[in-house]
Amino acid sequence: MDNKHKITVGKRLVNKLIGKSWRDVNLDFYRVIKPVVLVLGGDGTRDNRRANGNAKIIESLLGVFDYEVDILAANYNMALESKDSLQNEYKKLVDKIFIPCVSRQGERISLDRACKNIRNFTISTHCFGDYEVLNSMIKIFEEQLFQLGYENNEIDKIISQIFVVGYGSKKIGEIKKYKSLYCTSFSDEVCIDSAINSKFRLLKNLDKIKMTNNDRNELSKIEVPDYRSNSIGKMFNEVDNFFAKRRRVFQFNRDNQIELLTYGLYQSGGHVWEADHSMSGLTRSEYWKLWANSTPIKDTWKKSDYASSTGDCVSKCFACAICNSVANSMQNLKSKELIEFDMTLLQEQIDNICQEHNYKMSAYDEIDLEEHTDKGFLF
Repeated sequence: MDNKHKITVGKRLVNKLIGKSWRDVNLDFYRVIKPVVLVLGGDGTRDNRRANGNAKIIESLLGVFDYEVDILAANYNMALESKDSLQNEYKKLVDKIFIPCVSRQGERISLDRACKNIRNFTISTHCFGDYEVLNSMIKIFEEQLFQLGYENNEIDKIISQIFVVGYGSKKIGEIKKYKSLYCTSFSDEVCIDSAINSKFRLLKNLDKIKMTNNDRNELSKIEVPDYRSNSIGKMFNEVDNFFAKRRRVFQFNRDNQIELLTYGLYQSGGHVWEADHSMSGLTRSEYWKLWANSTPIKDTWKKSDYASSTGDCVSKCFACAICNSVANSMQNLKSKELIEFDMTLLQEQIDNICQEHNYKMSAYDEIDLEEHTDKGFLF
């Protein structure tokens, strides 16, 4: 079977002087010797151009670290059309990327060394790349670790060294063993089931969400109906109206997880479109500005090509999380002892980014957003 029916991996080449930006990687000979960002895109990533595009988004978020990191991205080719072979493809990725970090000649290595090696990994996921690809890879990895002789508590510690930034996943809200920052938009029509579940969780867990007392009081007025209730549609409309009006970024924080819930990352004429499912608008320019908010290069650009201030906030959160993870990986390369990734510090930084955005957005609470966005204001 040729590579068109296999999941392949390529590498983003940040040195543009060589005239290329992408190179296929032979995983049989690949070894982790520096921090790695593994990009697992959505199921539309079926050629090198799209895989490279996914990697380019992450490169833009890495800032000064882009030359210090291997940015790898998966290309699903036509493998997705043969569902039966997918598990074998996931296993190959685990065998060639993760397993060399935790074993030598088929035998387990010390727990501390295994943890330090796996701490090199930051994983960026989007939609299918999260709920299907990464989810399957983690399960396979856990099985492989057990077969190598690692105990359950050791396996948990190894998995917890992985840091994931996930966008538009149907698995948002689930408790995970790895550390992570996730974001979903209530206006993401592709992951509508995820958005629906998030709406219910939000209203049932108001005390766990970082928001102002005014926001909490307003949301608490929305009644949470039974799933079988005919009023469920009314509840969704009320929640959507709340988010559309405020354009806030709300947080759920657990010990190892940060979850961002938002609405309207991209907009055109005040209306939210399917673009809320795409990560492309989170790209930052070389001047560290949100690309979609930069000066248009082409006269053909429309307002729908612009991200809202909410999109800018989420982009900053993703950049902050990825850079923190990579910086910690670089510390571990120079350290004899394992240096755990500090989620407490990251939570404080994300909180500061969101607070600044939410404070600015509070000024528009009483403004008709659709009327003003039609006039060119982007909230």
